[in-house]
Amino acid sequence: VEWQRLTPQADDEVEFLYVTYGPDAQSCPEDSLFRHDGKEYAYILSGQLGVQIGFERYELGPGDSLSFNSQIPHRLWAVGNEPAVAIWAVVHRA
Repeated sequence: VEWQRLTPQADDEVEFLYVTYGPDAQSCPEDSLFRHDGKEYAYILSGQLGVQIGFERYELGPGDSLSFNSQIPHRLWAVGNEPAVAIWAVVHRA
């Protein structure tokens, strides 16, 4: 997974990112979820992204968006043979 900051320097309040999940890339193993402080917002530019938030699972494609409380256990992964690319913002991550 590649996370590229879209601001010229770090910001204490928000992380504004260009995110690429290459084929077979995932945020964590399938049998574990992670959580942290903050809230996340994403807009999918291309490819397909699998998302699990708590017990709910979604598959997002170009033009789809999501937001969720990052304290809820979650996991992300690329679906298919193309990279999943998104613009991402994480607010108040401690």
